[in-house]
Amino acid sequence: SKSFQKLFFQHLDTIMTAIPWAVSIDAADDTYSPVVGNSKLMAIHFGLFDDSFMHETHEIGSGDGYNEKCWNAIGKGTRWQTGVCGGEISYYSSDDQKYFLRPSGLYGHTWEEQAAKYHITFMIANDAPRGGVATSTRFRKGSMATGYRFVVNRCETDGTATRLLVTNEGVAPLYRDAWFAIGDVRSETSLRGLLPGEERWIDIPAAPNTYGSNIQIACDCILPQQSIEFEANIKATRIQTPSNSPIKGENTVYDLQGREICTEGKGIYISDGKKIAIK
Repeated sequence: SKSFQKLFFQHLDTIMTAIPWAVSIDAADDTYSPVVGNSKLMAIHFGLFDDSFMHETHEIGSGDGYNEKCWNAIGKGTRWQTGVCGGEISYYSSDDQKYFLRPSGLYGHTWEEQAAKYHITFMIANDAPRGGVATSTRFRKGSMATGYRFVVNRCETDGTATRLLVTNEGVAPLYRDAWFAIGDVRSETSLRGLLPGEERWIDIPAAPNTYGSNIQIACDCILPQQSIEFEANIKATRIQTPSNSPIKGENTVYDLQGREICTEGKGIYISDGKKIAIK
């Protein structure tokens, strides 16, 4: 019933505070679910699961577009920023899972296009290896088109502390806590929630070795033999001293949404409780 669904959503919101969870996009249908019509339920940070992803009429421009309409109704274009999104490739046709990784895609849409559009982090497609398209190389490329992708653009150190300027070049944020670390020394700033295209300064109270090979991403949610990779084709420089810029120095800088940022360009920022405009 709708009343039970409401209670269940509220219960999960209470106990699943550190574990990402998702619900079917069918919860957007107000005939069967109370979610879309309830602003408090919509404010809960749940993700979305689409169990017929990329089927023939998935998109509004390709037929009835039921799936895309559901994504729009319950996702509102921003749910992916706080709730993990994924699903399963369609079984509407027995060939969908076998061929969705074709360079030409399915029904006029490529996997990379759809993964970016819906900010996909995970996808089930157990029949994919049977189609002859999903080689290990293609699987890897397809996987790299999902989720986060951390790139270190700057590295500064004074021999005792290190600062990294990190951006997310993926299609979705990381939904669990993870920290840049040097050896066993972690940064206090998590990578969780760093959105695509955003940058974040990471401070680590330690210095890297000569080649930076002891810089890593530490996460308590992966197995000991696993690692989170990142790109860093750069050279370390000395930590910069504060300039006379009104927003540089030791104070943390935020955008108007309250998100901690690194700022170099024009805009309005908040630092030390004050709004600062750079023109």
